[in-house]
Amino acid sequence: YLVGSLEFSPDGRRLAYLASADGRQVVVVDGEMQELEEVDGVIGSLTFSPDGRCLAYLAAASGQQVAVVDGTMEERYDDIQEGSLVFSPDSRRLAYVARVDNRQVVVVDGGVKELGEGDDVIGSLKFSPDGRRLAYLAASDGRHVVVVDGKMQKQHDEIQDRSLVFSADGQRLAYIAHETHSWGGEIDYVVVDGRKMKQGSHGYIKSLKF
Repeated sequence: YLVGSLEFSPDGRRLAYLASADGRQVVVVDGEMQELEEVDGVIGSLTFSPDGRCLAYLAAASGQQVAVVDGTMEERYDDIQEGSLVFSPDSRRLAYVARVDNRQVVVVDGGVKELGEGDDVIGSLKFSPDGRRLAYLAASDGRHVVVVDGKMQKQHDEIQDRSLVFSADGQRLAYIAHETHSWGGEIDYVVVDGRKMKQGSHGYIKSLKF
């Protein structure tokens, strides 16, 4: 019987949902059951790729967690951040945040990209429009930093998570940062390609667009 998480693919042609069969939780895709003996249960929602061809979700497996893509299990991890699963706009790549030995890692295309000691991902993963680049917000030494293509940019007091935006060709990245001065003043500013733009005025910057 149906237990929830009805999801249509972006093109509306496919439907997936969670069901219970013989006391086990299964994923039903296009009317067919996708049951994995090693999976104990699904974590979070089902996620279709933008083109609707792939379906991915997180699952519990023998005390660990694993990403399942089109019925195939990827490598297991101690923990995978719920809601971090994201496809690239061209549907060719998949990324998510996992934990190994009490350290956070970013998994891209099945490979692990390690963060620095004590660093944590605190924002959503964002692919460039062409799917070639990946950026995300991390906490490092009590401050915020954007990681692009596995490399850390300059640290800032605070960075707005949802402000990260790539240019249409994927070559440029901009975001909004926030600075608190010793005299108590606060100011927002824009960072483009890792460099702080000349500050025009004090106040709150709402959004960016290339």
